[in-house]
Amino acid sequence: MGRPTRIDYPGALQHVWARGARQKLLFFSPTDYRVYLARLGQAGRRFKWLVHGYCLIPNHVHLMIETREATLSEGMKWFHETYARDFNRVHGYRGHAFQGRFGSKPIRDAFHEDTAFWYLAMNPVEAGLCRRPEEYAWSSFGAVAGTVPPESFVTMTRAHRVLARCPYPPGSNPPLAELLADGTTASILTAREHGYVLRDIALHLGMPLSTVHKRLRVNTGV
Repeated sequence: MGRPTRIDYPGALQHVWARGARQKLLFFSPTDYRVYLARLGQAGRRFKWLVHGYCLIPNHVHLMIETREATLSEGMKWFHETYARDFNRVHGYRGHAFQGRFGSKPIRDAFHEDTAFWYLAMNPVEAGLCRRPEEYAWSSFGAVAGTVPPESFVTMTRAHRVLARCPYPPGSNPPLAELLADGTTASILTAREHGYVLRDIALHLGMPLSTVHKRLRVNTGV
């Protein structure tokens, strides 16, 4: 059975991923991460890509790339072969740095774009590398959140648009502290709509549960 056909066309927005060969590390030091990002920037210029996001985990990578021309396969081949040569030369290795072909999936609608964006952002959190996505040094989410300046080759427009319409990972709740920032009855109702129980709301506000009940009855009649 042949390999599945790569879906690529001018203007395609792609979620791209790749793993280290035999589950080995792709990055041993901050220098490795910086070299990879430098090569990504070079590939973007060389193959007319728009790079909308990235997340580099020690043994795998995720990218969001928009191809102005159908150059994804050609560009990724040049990009990862070039990085592999750098990596092997520095660390004294031979052979493949990456496990097989890279994976890619076209992003065809806003829901898929939101999901892919947050998947990249939350990857280091799920891997136990940080507590919050903006804390991770080797992801573009820190620049989106405004905690670090963006890499010069990353286009931020799409990411900001996603964050505006989907400010939290799909299926998750905003933090209770954020919902109850002003302590109003309206904020309590909003927290309830997000599934928080009254006991947790009362504990966060530092007031008796009966007081929270009373405020809701007075203001909503329930």
